[in-house]
Amino acid sequence: MFNAGATTTMDYYLGYRWFDNKKVAPLFPFGFGLSYSTFQYSNLQVPCSDVTKNGVVQVKVDVTNTGTLKGDEVAFLFVSYPGTAARRPVKELKAFYRVTLDPGQSKRITIPLRVADLKYWSSTSNSWVVDAGTVQIQVGPSSATLPLMDTMTVK
Repeated sequence: MFNAGATTTMDYYLGYRWFDNKKVAPLFPFGFGLSYSTFQYSNLQVPCSDVTKNGVVQVKVDVTNTGTLKGDEVAFLFVSYPGTAARRPVKELKAFYRVTLDPGQSKRITIPLRVADLKYWSSTSNSWVVDAGTVQIQVGPSSATLPLMDTMTVK
């Protein structure tokens, strides 16, 4: 029911970012879904260790349907910034890929990650900025389950 007197505050830490910031495990994390099948992730490949600020990284991962029924899976790609001095969330969703797999089928999927999508608003320079440094890439089925991780460096 609509509450005309209520105020909604939109904060920097909203959704999965709020849970990460407060170190609280949500009952249903972002990306949680019910399926009649199960999936496994393996062989994460970040094809370069260094990338320029104008680059695109073709992140590859194998997804396998380990269940007995055909199913759809959405693979999420999150990034984090270890060692950054900027105000950044624990992790940020940057890309996703939906794949349909038969029982026992595996597929190597490619998730493009544009380095330009790593930018954030800097109140110091009053502009959008892509920081040079280490970027951690995590891939998995939800914001709480990211079994694969690799790093790259933005130059």
